[in-house]
Amino acid sequence: MRIGLYGGTFDPPHLGHLEVAKTALWSGELDAVWFLPCWIHAFGKKPISFNNRVNMCQLMVKDIPKIHVCADEGEIKSTSSVVILRYLQKKNPDISFRLVLGTDNYWTMNEWNDLLEVTTIACPLWVERPGESRIPCKSYPLHNLISSTEVRDRLAVGKDVNELLHTKVEEFIVQEGLYQGEK
Repeated sequence: MRIGLYGGTFDPPHLGHLEVAKTALWSGELDAVWFLPCWIHAFGKKPISFNNRVNMCQLMVKDIPKIHVCADEGEIKSTSSVVILRYLQKKNPDISFRLVLGTDNYWTMNEWNDLLEVTTIACPLWVERPGESRIPCKSYPLHNLISSTEVRDRLAVGKDVNELLHTKVEEFIVQEGLYQGEK
């Protein structure tokens, strides 16, 4: 089985994230995609709770075949990609992993810790967002660009977000009172 690991903060998960996962799946190079919410942001940002982000991801992909949520970073509690990948590889020895990455990451790969081991365990599958520089390897284009920052900003001032969020995610945010007045 070939699984694409789509890691991110997902604060909140939005329809742009879903499009990335679908694009990776539609590439024909994967059998399924797993959303992999990060436990703690590697660069010190303070997202809402891990459990809330996992719950929202699960609500968003609940009825979508071949797209799932992996909450294992909550068990691992590490920001290290290689530690997470080693853990997943050991736990799932029959799975071949690929990292689902935006092409913007291509230009900073030389800054990654353990680059060779990370890309050996999970070779990147590149997704190209609109307006990004072309990379010198195969990538799959997206047609939609949404940012979590835009979603949070709109929520903070009570603006409409229904074209940016899955209905169940928006309902969860309202029910839990998330992102209200956080601007």
